[in-house]
Amino acid sequence: MKRLLTYNYWLMIVAWCMFLNGFNFLASLFGLAACAVLSIKYKRFNHWRMCSVGLITFITISLFLKHSNITYFFPKLSAFLAIVSINCSLTNECLSLLKAKYVVPFLVVMVVSVSVLSIITIVLPNSSYSLFTKKSLYLMEAIIFLPYLVPCACTYATKLVKNHKKLNILQSKGATM
Repeated sequence: MKRLLTYNYWLMIVAWCMFLNGFNFLASLFGLAACAVLSIKYKRFNHWRMCSVGLITFITISLFLKHSNITYFFPKLSAFLAIVSINCSLTNECLSLLKAKYVVPFLVVMVVSVSVLSIITIVLPNSSYSLFTKKSLYLMEAIIFLPYLVPCACTYATKLVKNHKKLNILQSKGATM
């Protein structure tokens, strides 16, 4: 499962790189391939949770896009974000099947990636951007990383809470015996 998620994330990284460089069709193919690999391999998904995560992701990203000028530079971003939302819902389902200790490496890599890109954005002078402002660059970073970071962090947090509750129940049963 961990290896499959790693391959999925790499496919989505390649898809984002292709999309940002203007290869929209290939980016969509890579995104759909990432979705297909996850959906074919694992069929035990909670479809209601998948639909809600996908819709929440798409609506949230669409709201970000509505208040920015990113769509001027990437007019086909909405269609690609639909694929990203589907992929996020599938990865959320796969993450929910993992133990908490296996979710941590994914979470760490995502947090480090967001931090490094934020630092680079802060360090670069404003003259490096033509029409794409720093605000748009931060929003683009959020659109790329947050759909994967937020579900991963939420999954890890819920797993920690569940493990803590189980530990408390076991300790209370042990104390009563």
